[in-house]
Amino acid sequence: DGIPETIVADQTGLLVEPGNVGAWVDALAWALEHPERMAAMAADGQNQVMSQFSTEANIERFLALLSPETARRNEAKT
Repeated sequence: DGIPETIVADQTGLLVEPGNVGAWVDALAWALEHPERMAAMAADGQNQVMSQFSTEANIERFLALLSPETARRNEAKT
């Protein structure tokens, strides 16, 4: 279930409907025919993950869970 939350279709990867074998085959064929585009999507995906799940981003989310006021004070410092 977490894949669609992490992958942006046609920007950071390819998404197919679970159980749709035909779509899976088509996506694999497309990927094999477009290695340069797949490399670009992989780089975009890596950048997205690094920014969304960086130490700083995780700390911000953790602080927000602890206390909205603590999170606001932390944001004011940056």
